[in-house]
Amino acid sequence: MEDWPALRATRTSRHLMGRSPKQGFDGFTMELPPAPPPGMILLQRLQVLATPKRAYDISEICENIAANPERASFFCDTSLFDDRTDDRLWAALLNEPGKLVIVPHVYEELKPWLGRRPEHPVAKAIAAGDVGVRLFCFSGLAEWEQVAAEYYINLLGTRKWLLHWGIEGFERQHGRTPDAGELRRIKANVQRGFGERGYLLAKKGFEASKTPTFLTDEELVYFALATAITSGKKVEILSKDEDVQEQFYKLQWLLDTQYRGMLLADLYVRESPRFNIRAMPMDVAAFKEHFQGENNVLIDRPTSLLTEVLPERYTFVPVVCHILGERQTLMVFGAEREMTALLRTKGVTGGLNTERLNGRNCHIWLAPLHVPEELRGYAAVAQDTRHQLSSRTGVPRLDIQQTAFTSERFKHHLPDLGLSGRP
Repeated sequence: MEDWPALRATRTSRHLMGRSPKQGFDGFTMELPPAPPPGMILLQRLQVLATPKRAYDISEICENIAANPERASFFCDTSLFDDRTDDRLWAALLNEPGKLVIVPHVYEELKPWLGRRPEHPVAKAIAAGDVGVRLFCFSGLAEWEQVAAEYYINLLGTRKWLLHWGIEGFERQHGRTPDAGELRRIKANVQRGFGERGYLLAKKGFEASKTPTFLTDEELVYFALATAITSGKKVEILSKDEDVQEQFYKLQWLLDTQYRGMLLADLYVRESPRFNIRAMPMDVAAFKEHFQGENNVLIDRPTSLLTEVLPERYTFVPVVCHILGERQTLMVFGAEREMTALLRTKGVTGGLNTERLNGRNCHIWLAPLHVPEELRGYAAVAQDTRHQLSSRTGVPRLDIQQTAFTSERFKHHLPDLGLSGRP
């Protein structure tokens, strides 16, 4: 096998292959599931694995999709639809009812392209009402599902606004737009503060106009993951755009983190005497900026990753993101159906992790807030300061901070079978 540092990889895969504690690396672990689910060798619950870029055989991929032994649904990105895509892929995706799924923003982007190609297999399938294509319908969702989608799609889009916000801050301070040199410095500050992964999305958002399909990647990965979680059926995303993989990685991290936050809140309500509790010092600037009210506390996490709060019985759901450029990159997430409770909670509360704390939220991490060192190991039970998206949805400021930062904690899991690079 090639040496790990020499492997070609997407920027997201490089993050997961890294070994720098400053970038989130927490070391190796030998923990293995007692009985790995079929087809997902050594993938632990709530684990994410990524491959480097590697050569692939499109005919083999088409054969696997056509056979589809796990009856997966395939959420297809706009980037997949170009004249270089092998026609066998469309045949493989259209051979079962509802197998090829197109979300609303992708469909809006595709309409002109398909309109110029009425003989394209997918254009013909849509025109004929072929059951092989499912046009995802937002209005057909329950209200809590719509609210949860609004929350996560907009939260994922946070990094696309970082340059806009930097420029707005400059204009408020100086009363004018920045010149070319000042704009370069604003861009450099964003790159320094949010890393390569954050900067490239900020740059993409800055260069793109605010259109109805501005958040296409975010909508695609959210509906794919939410469908897998709520249905319990395998979902695969097909794209040629590495930004889709980046948003997939960020979303699984948010879902995992907030799922544990919801479960920690449940434990706190049931067994509060077991926790070491201290008042949140609201004179600390970071706390004052992100929280409000007087009933905010910090609680000791039982362990760092809170594995003890996870339900003993769960239903494993694999979600796969394929990037099919000149080379292939895979990312796999071991979700679980019990995460449906988190999505429902987001929908019912309009953006909180829990509905059991009388309007307060539960955050298991304080990073990346600047707080005293002795408080970094605590979780927060507090009333959030929120940015209102609509009358029914508000995003906590800490959620925005955690979406923008790019030093998410991770471990490398052994033994390695080529899924996550060489240990």
